[in-house]
Amino acid sequence: YMLIARTTPYFVFYHKGYMRSSIYDKDRDRFALEDEALTFEQFQHLLDKEGIAGAHFMHNVFSVYSQQVMRAVFHASYDKLVDSGKSYQLFELNFLIDDSFTMWYLGANSIPGFSIHSELKIYNDMREDMISLVLELN
Repeated sequence: YMLIARTTPYFVFYHKGYMRSSIYDKDRDRFALEDEALTFEQFQHLLDKEGIAGAHFMHNVFSVYSQQVMRAVFHASYDKLVDSGKSYQLFELNFLIDDSFTMWYLGANSIPGFSIHSELKIYNDMREDMISLVLELN
């Protein structure tokens, strides 16, 4: 997730999201997945358990890549943002990790779909973080 917490000056923050499974049913048993949504830590644990993609893939590779994309998205849309001083916007950035662990940026949503997995703790943590940041900066 990318939070633009203020526009004069710009304050842009990264927040970890979650992983949604799109693996085939036959692989679901292999990874013992009960839920479609996993935290980054849960996904890394599955990778570690299977001995694939490196011990710190989510932190050292995926998070770094997603933050680079976030910066590029911000700079590409900079001139379209409304500079109203005390405004904020949350964006959901979507990525795909293929079978060879190549990461693909799919797009950004300015209206994240919170209702899909709103029971996840990550949403509550992110909402609290977002509210705190916006209130502190504005």
